[in-house]
Parts: sequence; C-alpha cells; structure tokens
Amino acid sequence: MHRVIRVLPALISLYSISLSAQNLVPNPGFEYYNNCPTDRSQVVYSPGYDSFPSVRDWVSPIDATTPDYYNVCGTSPSVTVPFNTLNGSRQPHGGSAYAGIAMFTGLPHHHELDDYREYLQTKLVSPLLPGHTYYISFFVNQVYHVPQDFNIISVDRIGLLLSDNKVDTSIDYTHKMLAIAGQPQVLSTAGSFFTDTSKWYKIHAVYKAVGGERWLTIGRFADSFPIACRLLYSPVGALDSIHSTAYMYVDDVCVLDMENAQKHDTTIYSSSFPMTLAATSVSGEYYWHNAGRDSTQLIQFPGTYIREAWGDCGYFVDTIRVIKESVKECLWLPNAFTPNGDGLNDAFGPVHHCFTGFFFYEFSVYNRWGQRIFDTDDPEKQWDGRWKGRLQDANTYFYMLQYTLTAQPGYSTANSGSNDLHVVKGDFELLR
Repeated sequence: MHRVIRVLPALISLYSISLSAQNLVPNPGFEYYNNCPTDRSQVVYSPGYDSFPSVRDWVSPIDATTPDYYNVCGTSPSVTVPFNTLNGSRQPHGGSAYAGIAMFTGLPHHHELDDYREYLQTKLVSPLLPGHTYYISFFVNQVYHVPQDFNIISVDRIGLLLSDNKVDTSIDYTHKMLAIAGQPQVLSTAGSFFTDTSKWYKIHAVYKAVGGERWLTIGRFADSFPIACRLLYSPVGALDSIHSTAYMYVDDVCVLDMENAQKHDTTIYSSSFPMTLAATSVSGEYYWHNAGRDSTQLIQFPGTYIREAWGDCGYFVDTIRVIKESVKECLWLPNAFTPNGDGLNDAFGPVHHCFTGFFFYEFSVYNRWGQRIFDTDDPEKQWDGRWKGRLQDANTYFYMLQYTLTAQPGYSTANSGSNDLHVVKGDFELLR
C-alpha cells in the first residue's frame, strides 16, 4: 500500500499495517478451554497430544509435573481470575485467563537434593519455514502471595524452546531432578529478575528458523548450579534452610513470520525542514534504520526513512520517503488529513502563506455523492471531518475554493489580480 501526503512542516503521524500472517501459536492467551478449571494441576502430560481436560492445545511435557490453568470461569477459588486463594490477585495480560508454572522449586544452591520444574508445551499451527525470520514473545508475571511456609524467589533465564520433535519426558520423581535440557531460542537476560510482582514482563526475540520447528516449550531449562535468584520473601529469613519456589503466570504467547509483513510505503511532501515523524500505529519497541529507537524521529533533510516496530504480538513496518516541495503559490492545500484528535493534521482546508486578505472567499467540501458537507466564508476555518456531528468515513472527498483578493502590498489593484475570481478544485483523502 502506498500513500502520498502533502503537509506543512509539523509532527507527522504514521499509521502502519501489521503482519497479515496469523499467530502460529494455537490458543496463545489460554482463552479457549474444554472445561472450566475446577482445581489446580489441570494442564496434564499427554504424550499423544490428545488430552486437554481444561485449557485447549496446551500440555505438560513431563509426566511428573502438572502446570495450572486459571480462568474467570474457574469453579474453585484456587483457580479463579483475577483472585485465587494460593497465589493472590493478578489480572491477565489480555483476555480472561492465563497459565501458571513453577520455574523452579527446591534448594537453589543444592541441586542434588531437589530440583522441580514445570513446563508448558503446544504444537504450532504449522512448522517454521527455513530461512524465515520470526518474531517470538510471551509474557510472565512473578507470583508473590504471603504468608507462605516456603521461600518465594525470582529466577532469571526464563526460556522458550522451539523443536522439530515433541519434548516428551517420563521421569521418576524419586530422582528429584525434573529440569529439561535444551538451548532455548528465546531467553530472558541472565541476571535480570522479575521482581515487580504487579507487572507483566515481555520476553521476546527475533529468530531465524532452521526449518521444521513445530513444538514450543516454555520454562526454565537445565543449567548449572547454584541457581541465580532473588529472595522476595522468607518465613525464616534464610535461602537454603527451606524450599524456595519461583512460580510465574504465563500469558499471550506469540510466533509471527516477519517475512509476511505488508510493505506500507508513504511519500510525504514538505515545504521546509526540520520535521518530526511520529509512529502512532502501535505501542512497543521501535527501530529506525537511519538511527534511533524512539517512537518519533526528527528529520533534518529529505530522504528515505524505514521504521520497524514490535508490539505485544505484532510486527509493523513503514517506509517513508520525504521529499522537499517548494511552495510556489501563496495558497496551498494538502491532499490528506487525519482527524483523530491528536492535534496533528486534524482539519482540512487551504493554507495561505502570503495573502493579506480576501475580498471574497468560499470554501466547500463534497462527498463522493456530490453532497456539500462543509461550507465556510472564513479563511481561518477548516473542515474537522464531521458532517451533522458525525465523523465521516475514511474515503476520498472533493473541495472547491473560490476567492478574490484585496489589494496586496507592493502591487497595484490591477496587477494583484484582486478583481479576478479564482476557482480551485481537487480531491483529498480522509485517513484514519
């Protein structure tokens, strides 16, 4: 898609188009279920990937562990949302449900005594394609609810593993070692702990696929001891004297193929510089190829500017070509505006740069059916995109401007053309 916009030097809002591809994670927000949860431990081990007693499409890859499912429809106070009796209160990152797993339970400095971990696993809608780049993310929230009879800790290196084959582990828990070995492609930073228990943290990465990856597993994978952690609460004031647990909620898992991004090109004509480009299509992280990671970019010169943005589960891209256009006439009209209430390009109408006055002035706007939906004889008044109090749809509209000028400074009445009726017609776009 390509847009052409003529504007006065200002802050220009850019609206981009997200990936057309679907999220490859089935039931990414844990919203869909076969039965409302009645208790904890209802995400089960299913070697055939065919048993989903509560939440759909998610299983445990270890037969000795039982992740938990929480939903507003839960029939027991231990698994309701937002409040549950064991882990306190937490609103979902999105929707009305989430899952919960023990990232680690045991003695962090003595793995030979105990090491219990839980994982969540699902099968992607389709395998990853070789050489394609994917945007992958998920959200976690550290659970903190006291009093408890064990330590509450936060751990680092929370990961997401993509594999060709299903990770499937049958372990006798009498060995007390339940960590899955693997090298997750998405991994939170070592030494970074999720200690703000009121916040959902996003863990994300861009990954170039080998090809064939079909299974997705989330958890804290096997690593060396001692386990790096932060002590959040202890009933005894010591780390290794009793068991410690790092339990987290998981929500909104995302795998998107970045190769399927729609190219969204914009050409902006501006009469002077500097000007500011503002990315308003998505809240998240930004990357301008020319430099900078802010949502806005100050443009000093004409040129081509490419912006990428990552949202909760979306990848956005916009290529902006900025061209300097000389203002050859004193009267100038843009060819698009965005009446979205952000204070930028919210109204449409003529802009006069050097006229000192009009003897006669009439500006009208028409819709595509020829209805006149705006009319004014005030040169300072512009159309706000409304007709009969209702904001009009994004579409093409038409204008007609008629005017005669008063005598202009430095010119005789005859030379200024003040007695001539000027008629200017054209079309423009209302953008959302």
